[in-house]
Amino acid sequence: MKGRGAKAKWQDIDMAYLIYCLENDPSTYNSKQLAHKLKEERGIDLSSDRLRRILKKLSVEMNKSKS
Repeated sequence: MKGRGAKAKWQDIDMAYLIYCLENDPSTYNSKQLAHKLKEERGIDLSSDRLRRILKKLSVEMNKSKS
């Protein structure tokens, strides 16, 4: 557990990490599992609801860029 001060913030590299995990890991994850994975491996604490909204926005943006 870290002490006082600024907490780790969400960055683009964290999103790249999640995309890498989703594309290359044979397991399937729900948003709660992904949030836990992100906290354990990257030190970023996001709620599963917030992560779900981020991933939904990302999928919409990816679909727009494909068309």
